[in-house]
Order: sequence, then C-alpha cells, then structure tokens
Amino acid sequence: MELSDSMSLIAGGFVLNEAARMKGVY
Repeated sequence: MELSDSMSLIAGGFVLNEAARMKGVY
C-alpha cells in the first residue's frame, strides 16, 4: 500500500476499513 491509501483511510476511509475487515483482508 502507498501512503496515499493510509491518508485516505485516516481522512475518511473508515468505511473501506470496515469493508476490508468483512472481506478478511486485515
């Protein structure tokens, strides 16, 4: 992952984080 991805998650990508957890990425 690039820094941009992390910035997006911190900026307001919590939805993506939740979706990733459901998929089992994390």
